[in-house]
Amino acid sequence: MAKRFVRVDLSDVARDFRPIAVEPGVPLLDRSSANSTILFKWLGGMVAEPEWEGESVSFYVRDDHGGRLEDVQPQPASDEDLKGPLKDEVEVLRQRIAKAKPETSTERAVYKILTEQFNNVLENEHRTDRPNYFFKYRDAAGRWRLVWCWGYQRVDQEPGQTVICTASQCNLLFVRRKGQTPKCPSCSASLVPKRAKKRPKRRRLLMPLLMVIGVAVLLWWLFNRNRLVAEPAGWQGPVGGRVAFSVTTPGIFGFFRREVTAQTTVIVDDPQLARVDHAGRIVAQNPGTTQVHFHWGSKHAAVSFRVLAPQNPESIRIEPRPLELAVGSTMRLKLVGRYPDQEVDLTESAEWYPKNDGVIYALAGFVQGLGAGRSEVRARYRAGPGADYLEATAAVEVRASPFEKLELAVDPQPVPVGRISRLVVDATAADGRTYSVLDSSELDLVIDPPWLASVRRGAIHGRHPGRGHIEATLGSLTARVELEVRPAAGADELMVRPERLALAVGEVARLAVRAPAGAPVRITSSAPAVLEVRADQSLVGRGVGEATVRVEQGEQVRQVQVRVAKSQPRAISIVPGLVGVPVDGDVQIALRAYTEEGRSFELDPMLVGCERSPPLAAATFVRGDMRLHGVAPTEDDSPGRLALAFGNLKAQAPVHVVPAPLRLVLTPPGPIELPVGQAFGPKAWARYPAGHTVGLLPERLQW
Repeated sequence: MAKRFVRVDLSDVARDFRPIAVEPGVPLLDRSSANSTILFKWLGGMVAEPEWEGESVSFYVRDDHGGRLEDVQPQPASDEDLKGPLKDEVEVLRQRIAKAKPETSTERAVYKILTEQFNNVLENEHRTDRPNYFFKYRDAAGRWRLVWCWGYQRVDQEPGQTVICTASQCNLLFVRRKGQTPKCPSCSASLVPKRAKKRPKRRRLLMPLLMVIGVAVLLWWLFNRNRLVAEPAGWQGPVGGRVAFSVTTPGIFGFFRREVTAQTTVIVDDPQLARVDHAGRIVAQNPGTTQVHFHWGSKHAAVSFRVLAPQNPESIRIEPRPLELAVGSTMRLKLVGRYPDQEVDLTESAEWYPKNDGVIYALAGFVQGLGAGRSEVRARYRAGPGADYLEATAAVEVRASPFEKLELAVDPQPVPVGRISRLVVDATAADGRTYSVLDSSELDLVIDPPWLASVRRGAIHGRHPGRGHIEATLGSLTARVELEVRPAAGADELMVRPERLALAVGEVARLAVRAPAGAPVRITSSAPAVLEVRADQSLVGRGVGEATVRVEQGEQVRQVQVRVAKSQPRAISIVPGLVGVPVDGDVQIALRAYTEEGRSFELDPMLVGCERSPPLAAATFVRGDMRLHGVAPTEDDSPGRLALAFGNLKAQAPVHVVPAPLRLVLTPPGPIELPVGQAFGPKAWARYPAGHTVGLLPERLQW
């Protein structure tokens, strides 16, 4: 077990040393070790690791990986040592300090004090107390190493001998001045020279061992320098399944891995089989096998992704359990299917029953607590138009416990441009429980400056490089964190998948395109009558034939060969099959076609006929956009109906319109001063979950 090599008394009555302060009342040697972590990040094992014990600080020697060293016996380093055998070590320490890049205000303050102390102690020729801070020890190869004890200074500059008490339970660092007793001022032990343990001569064994280790490290680096590790290493599951991959760097022999999932560029070889959703998860769409690639600069990982034919699971359940909320808190639900050999996340294909019963508001897997009481959420799932529905329910309990504390976090930071970072907004209630309030109608989120990033679907999306902050407000509670956005490593070159594509007439498809930051990407078709490129860069099969799609970014050009053929679907289905629409909100739907070969695809809205839509008083349907807009609530037992047709095939789905929780906001907030006789009409806004804000017409208000 590693032992301290020296102890420094920093109490108020200490005879020899006193702590250095970052600012009045704030010592550099903080008891939380936050500053020690900062220094280790910059200087590695050349700074000793401090540990408070009462009013004293014990120092330990550690290596550059943070591990404490055993069987080392550091001794005070004299001026001759620093200019002789430790000269190179001093230069390495000086270079590490120069290369340190403080990023936060705390790091800048620590760096300022650190450099002042280092330069003053080392460069001031009149100082004689350098052995109080610099120590030397021999490593396993017998070489002299330097370690710096920091964060304290002498109470005076009176010349004296630097001594470490040899008592095993003391180890006090003290200065023996002229005329003072040689005994330790802490334990009164007499100074006894401490002999270094004799080490056996192992040079004949040591050198070959070091060479083997060096070769192993070199081979490891050559094999892993351009490699990432994605987990799981492969996936297989039915159509409708969803999986989130974790991507890390290989580290060193499996240690010191770095999480880089949010910074990677993800691309699927065959986007007809699987797609990447807004959170970077991979969603299975059609049977077949493809590969998913993760790029981070020059590093890369690829995993096999096998999609099985759609089939109903043995059972489904809603997670998490138990569902416990407070009034104003929120939760995102998942639907998990149990198959004979695995469990699969089926949330992407689940159909959720919308609800607003005064206790909860539930829509598309999102739940917000409205009032104290008990309720339940319901969801259903089927593998395709011919399969039976499975249903799942989960009880929900909502507590009326006021919030007392608000916490805000963004992970990871900095946020890469064009990528997302996880946003966490938690509130602690009076009962001591912590609840998520992300996307709550009671929550306000403000990013300053607004061009830095945006909040969408519960995540921070990096937009432009820079620094700022994000502030959350929930009633009278506020929380704020600094926010930094940096350019992403991204893709080194323009990547387009697949190289060849087969479409049916009327099919809507999307290429997988990942491009370096900079010039916009332009997609064109060589034969628009065969293949059309829409404004959103999706592709639509218009007629039988072949076409070449040209993808351009600056001087980079990629081409995709496309063949369009006729296909007669066996069935069509509205997705989702149970449509929930919030009042004043929109929901995007799609009509999918299913072939005899087991493939499905989205149909072009221009070829879709609308045979029935919900009453205009409840909702409006725009066929060209395949979008429903909620106008007024429907009854639970009498929802609206949407019926669509493609050729002789027909599909329909119930449409439930539910009132979403809202907060009424008036602008300007006031107070408003008006001259006599002048009129003024404030504007009213409805603030819904996820920050959705709608202006209210005067006829919808009661003053």
